[in-house]
Amino acid sequence: MFCFPFGVAVDSEGNVFVSDSGNHRIRKIDTTGLVTTVAGELQGYKDGNRKEARFDYPAHIAIDSQGNIYVADEWNNRIRRINRNGDVITIGIEENLLCRPSGIAIRPNSNILIADTLHNRIIEFANVGLSHSWPTSHHQIPITLKDKIELILLIWKSILPKDVQIYITQKIIYLELARLT
Repeated sequence: MFCFPFGVAVDSEGNVFVSDSGNHRIRKIDTTGLVTTVAGELQGYKDGNRKEARFDYPAHIAIDSQGNIYVADEWNNRIRRINRNGDVITIGIEENLLCRPSGIAIRPNSNILIADTLHNRIIEFANVGLSHSWPTSHHQIPITLKDKIELILLIWKSILPKDVQIYITQKIIYLELARLT
């Protein structure tokens, strides 16, 4: 069973991935409804294969065009990547850069946006999806309402059907779902 499911992302094949935060795992629900564990078994911090890897309250997740899963590993203050083989690695960023990263999204240009929650900022990493090495530089994006909305929309666009229209008013976000026939 799931315990505090938090982030959700859908890959190009229609599989749904969920950060099962309370169980410290990333789960996959395939198109037939079968639930499996992608990575993580126990609470902690460790890179490795799907059985060895450890997370500590994984929050939001995002999937790039190559099928890699990016995890905001909130209580470990890290961003992790799970490749298609289930191997987990940590983005090589300097220690203490992040404090409780809770949101993550991938822009169309493959840049990664991270909501660095307790630092009250959004950080952007460039060209992460285009390289096998992790970036050593990043830049902080001044947080504006537009930036917050962009991060939310990027997360939502990764999980909502393509025919969903999103409308935003000053305080409320509306979704218009296509009529099912």
